[in-house]
Amino acid sequence: MRISFDCHVHTLRSACGEDITDEWLFQQARTRDLCFAVTDHTMHLYYEPEIAWAMYREDAIELFEARKAVGRERVVRYMEDLRAGGCPNLLVGVELDVLPDGQFMFPDDLRGQLDICLGAVHVLPSAEARGQQPAVEAEQRQQTLWLMEYGVDVLAHPFRTMLSSGYTVSDDLVTWTVEQAAEHGVALEVNSHKRYRDHDLLMVRRCDELGVRLACGSDAHNTREFGVFDYQRQVFCEAGLSDGRLAELLFTPEMCGTYR
Repeated sequence: MRISFDCHVHTLRSACGEDITDEWLFQQARTRDLCFAVTDHTMHLYYEPEIAWAMYREDAIELFEARKAVGRERVVRYMEDLRAGGCPNLLVGVELDVLPDGQFMFPDDLRGQLDICLGAVHVLPSAEARGQQPAVEAEQRQQTLWLMEYGVDVLAHPFRTMLSSGYTVSDDLVTWTVEQAAEHGVALEVNSHKRYRDHDLLMVRRCDELGVRLACGSDAHNTREFGVFDYQRQVFCEAGLSDGRLAELLFTPEMCGTYR
C-alpha cells in the first residue's frame, strides 16, 4: 500500500513539538518522494509559550480575545516562513482549535491562504470537570459539527480527547461522525501518534461503506515519526481494504483547501 501524503506534521512552534524545524522540513521536501502538510496548533500561534495550553483554563476565551491582533501577526509570519522554502510538496496548514463557545482560533480573512485546514477537538470542558458521559458526548458532537461546518479538510484524531480522558466512544458516535463527514465532505484521519486501534478499525470500515475519504497523519512531533505509516497500513489491511479500494478512498493534496 503506497501512502504518499502525510497530512499532519508539527514543528517547534507547537508546544508539543520536539525537534522538527523549518530547515529540516525543507530538506525533506527536496529529497523525499513525499508530500506533507505542516499543521501547527492554532492555539499555540495565539497563546505565547508560557501559556501555550491556556485552552484548558477557565479564562481561555478572554485570553484569546486579548490576543487576536498579535495572533493574526504570528499566523501571517508562520505562513510566510513556511512558504519561504519554495517547496511545492510542503503544504501550509494548521490544526484548527475551536473554543468552547464556538470561536475558531484563526483569522477569517486568512482562511483562503491555507493549503489545508485540519480541525481537532482538543478541549471538552465537561471532561475537564469530570462530568457525566452524556454531557461530554454532547460537547464532542457539537465541536465536531462546528469544525465540519467551518469547512475543515480533515478531522484529525476524531475521538482522541474523549478516549484519553477516560470516556467511552460508542459505535453509534463513531458511525455518526462518519455520517457527518460524508454529509460535509470532510476526510477523517487515521492518526499514528496516539493509537486507538479498535475505534480506527470501526471508523475505517464505516468510511469504506459510505465512501468517506481517509487521511493519513503521522501527527509527527519529532523527526522519527515523520512520514511513517506502518500503523495506518495495518489498520487498512485489517479493515479489509484492498489496494484498489484504498486508492479510491485516500485523501490527496489535490482534494484540500486552495492547493492545486
